[in-house]
Amino acid sequence: MQVLETVRNPAAPPRASSSLAGLEDSPSRSSWVLSDIACAGWMVLVALLARGVGFIPSVIDPDESLYILQAREWLRGGWPYVAVWDMHPVGAPAIIAAGLFLFGESIASARLVGTLFVAATGFLLFRIAVLARCGRPTGLAAGALYAGHSVLPGGLATNTEVLFAPFVTAGFALALLAARDLLERQRVPGAWLVGGMGLCFGVALWVKQVAAPEACVAFAGLMALAVWKGRMPVFGVLPRALAFAAGCALPTVATGLAYFLRGDLQVFLHANFVAPLLYVAQDADVSAMVLVRIVLAGVIQIAWLLVAAAASTLVLLRLRRFDLHAVLVVTALLWFAGATVGIVLPGKFYAHYFLLWLPPLSIAAALGLREAVVRMAPRFPSTALLAVVAIVASMPVLNDWANLGRRGVGLRLPDPPRAAANAVAALVPPGETAYVANYEPIIYFLARLPLPTKMPLWQHLAGDYGEVIGQESDAELARVLASRPAVIVISQPQWRKVRLNAQRTIEAVLDESYEPAGTVQGSDGVVELWRRR
Repeated sequence: MQVLETVRNPAAPPRASSSLAGLEDSPSRSSWVLSDIACAGWMVLVALLARGVGFIPSVIDPDESLYILQAREWLRGGWPYVAVWDMHPVGAPAIIAAGLFLFGESIASARLVGTLFVAATGFLLFRIAVLARCGRPTGLAAGALYAGHSVLPGGLATNTEVLFAPFVTAGFALALLAARDLLERQRVPGAWLVGGMGLCFGVALWVKQVAAPEACVAFAGLMALAVWKGRMPVFGVLPRALAFAAGCALPTVATGLAYFLRGDLQVFLHANFVAPLLYVAQDADVSAMVLVRIVLAGVIQIAWLLVAAAASTLVLLRLRRFDLHAVLVVTALLWFAGATVGIVLPGKFYAHYFLLWLPPLSIAAALGLREAVVRMAPRFPSTALLAVVAIVASMPVLNDWANLGRRGVGLRLPDPPRAAANAVAALVPPGETAYVANYEPIIYFLARLPLPTKMPLWQHLAGDYGEVIGQESDAELARVLASRPAVIVISQPQWRKVRLNAQRTIEAVLDESYEPAGTVQGSDGVVELWRRR
């Protein structure tokens, strides 16, 4: 189908004549509705509407709870790994600490940080579409699709996949900018631009290492384009690879230097490099059939994104020349491939890992939906596109709101961790603390209690991860129990997941020095409170 195009600037490079390029910035680029400032505001509004449900429950993901505790202790002078141990980089607690500092120490503040980061990713997807001359409505569609689908299982938590997404998206935006200059101005990407790309991905790696495959495909794709187009000799890749690697390494190296100056380099290296490798090497307790169900569940939830993204790929096959729109589609495919490697690499397949797919799928789906509406509604394509996107993006959101109406944890029904935290706070005398043996670590935060251990995530101390990551978990557990915390919290449903020797140690201390002080109904069963005699 031949699509009419209005020439806005005679000096500007011509656009592709395919239907992929057929949706204009309607009504006009000067319209405030589609201005950069307005679109940034739209992204914040859409993200708040989509993720508002997530402000209610106290616990969505235990990793988020740990980041919040790390952030709280950091604001009090206790650095991650030293005051609160984990095997993730410091980026997530650093970002959440900034949120707690700005908005106050609450669960809602942490969730607001995640919402703002989702909005930032959505806005950057909008800018990518504009860079590729695909029109602002298409960019707005990509951002809305991402924000709406960010509520998928585990996504409502302020988790690492949400926090590093803007930096990965910014890295791909710089790669697309360099590709545009390469195609339209024959300008080879310089070391500074490539280093800036690397720095974007470096911040993402500072949040979580699984962003590495996406960084690799972004750099490799840009260099391959430059060499293929004959704009740069093969040996020109080396200095740019060094610049890119330096940018990727800078945030982690700078953080390591800070720990070195504190005298804590060894704990930093162990937590960032040794422990994650040991964790990945641990056999995942997932059968092949369960793994298939997990992957299918992830795919089904984003089925419409996948279908629309496939449509944009089919358009690529029909393009007669490799122009900027083709580059964008190929970028989305490479991005999706890198994200897939990031999902598979740890070998654990938690639900929130699949959030890595959303940014590339959102931009590709927006292009595919645009192709459809240009053909079906050529007289008002922008309106039709945004209407279709509103329906698709709202599907997962409406499902969350429906679940809230049915169950209403934290609204219609009690929030179990908050109830447990209130009960614990009532039992702990001023100046003392509790030990949460195998329940939600967010209780320390909700009850405003000091931490009895630097490993508040019970899987690290009393669970199997203590052995896997090489921590002296038995010695630390003995030290915690010897400090005689005022209250010990035991979750009966999770008791079977506690290491056998840890079970025996805790039971002996309970029999000797503690008495039952009541129970609280947890999400999966009874949570026992034991008070010191």
